[in-house]
Amino acid sequence: MLIPLLNEKQEVIALFFALYEVTEHVLAKRQAVMTETYLRHIIESFTDPFLTVDRKWICAYINQQAMRLTHFSNPETVVGKSFWTVMPHVEEKRLARYYTLAMEKKKAMNFSFYSQFCRKWFSVSIYPFTEGLMIFYRDITDKKTAELKLRESQDRFRKIFEADPVMKIIISIDKNKIIAANGAWLKTLGYERAEVVGKQFVAFAGGEKTEKFLRKLCQNPQHVTGRKLKLLTKTGEHRYCLLYAELIKLNQENCLLCTIVDRTEQYRMEAEIAWLERLNLVGQMAGGLGHEIRNPMTTVHGFLQLLSKKPEYQQDKEYFEIMLSELERANTIISEFLVLSKKEVKPRVKSNLTSVVRKLAPLIEATALRQNKNVIFQLSDLPEVFINEKEIKQVILNLVQNGLDVANQVILKTYCEHDQVVMDITDNGPGIDKHVLDHLGTPFLTTKENGTGLGIPISFSIVRRHGGQISINTGSWGTTFSVKLPVCHCCNPAQAELLEHANG
Repeated sequence: MLIPLLNEKQEVIALFFALYEVTEHVLAKRQAVMTETYLRHIIESFTDPFLTVDRKWICAYINQQAMRLTHFSNPETVVGKSFWTVMPHVEEKRLARYYTLAMEKKKAMNFSFYSQFCRKWFSVSIYPFTEGLMIFYRDITDKKTAELKLRESQDRFRKIFEADPVMKIIISIDKNKIIAANGAWLKTLGYERAEVVGKQFVAFAGGEKTEKFLRKLCQNPQHVTGRKLKLLTKTGEHRYCLLYAELIKLNQENCLLCTIVDRTEQYRMEAEIAWLERLNLVGQMAGGLGHEIRNPMTTVHGFLQLLSKKPEYQQDKEYFEIMLSELERANTIISEFLVLSKKEVKPRVKSNLTSVVRKLAPLIEATALRQNKNVIFQLSDLPEVFINEKEIKQVILNLVQNGLDVANQVILKTYCEHDQVVMDITDNGPGIDKHVLDHLGTPFLTTKENGTGLGIPISFSIVRRHGGQISINTGSWGTTFSVKLPVCHCCNPAQAELLEHANG
């Protein structure tokens, strides 16, 4: 700095030089300019949109990338304008609330939105500072699209999984627990979803072999194709199934997708077909052997009768009576055996099942009384059915006698069920052993000391020829044989009304 020194006449008599050190100031200013330029270059190099607003919501800075979110084409036309008029998306109340909270509470905020203007998804990060807000935008369209596709894929999988009529479950390998079960599984086994999810697969095993296999499968997951297994329903019934298992990844978790095909009815049908084939073979044998055996037996029976009347054999009369009795018993067995060979139904007439039971009631009661046992009748008025009374009486007597042989009380009940009349014969015996139950109806299978094993097969055969069926329900409480016969469709209006009333 140059300062002149003056005399009284105001003449310059000397010059005074004052020097100040400003190097640091100049360097600091230059550094500030360089820093500002450097920061501006950094900000402009952002690949994400960025802008700042002051405390009065005036845009102070906006980079080129952020211009995509505005209605303007030049950053200079945006700086100095109100943020609320520059950014179209902030008109939404939900989004405006985030910006307002960040400014008022000086709290960082994060959210995402879809820009109709850009047709893209953005995530927003707001950071308060002394002069206002710094706002960063990031394009997350690809991420959102991937999430949407994943969600759609999961929804499709969930719908297919749930709507599949075949039983399906998903097992978490790490947790060794069921994490999902579809409607077919719940319906077939009779469980609620809460009773299945979170449980181990082995909890539904229906046998020791199945249990061992399932434990091994969960400990050492592997691809499985058509493995036979038994599952247990909520009511304790066994379902015979085929298991198909596939290793999958679900939500980053290793899992087993198990498809279980219920083959119970197929197995039952195959068993019944096999039983019918055996029965048919027995019938064919009966038709041929029965007559061939009966003819010589008739001759032997006749000669024994003649010989038993001769005086020289009177001392052996007791032996003749035993032989004749055994021949008659053999003839009775052959007669029953021949019933199995009959495929045609004897002439049938309209009849009432309750009436048939009432006709037999005195004989049944007398039989029970001789054995010091009791028979209870619970009979209802029924519509007519087409039956051969003699054959149906044989069925009734066979089943009642079987009940009396194992119990001290038998209940005989008749009622309507849909388009069928039903006769239940229930005893309070110990029930039928499972091994015997599986083979029930096989000719000559009997648990009685003097039984022929033909009563049940004959009853099955007669009812089947009448277009009906016999079902069996057994347990420790006893056994019920249910005989179901189709209602005669040409019944009169009064009977039709009776059937409708009985069915509720």
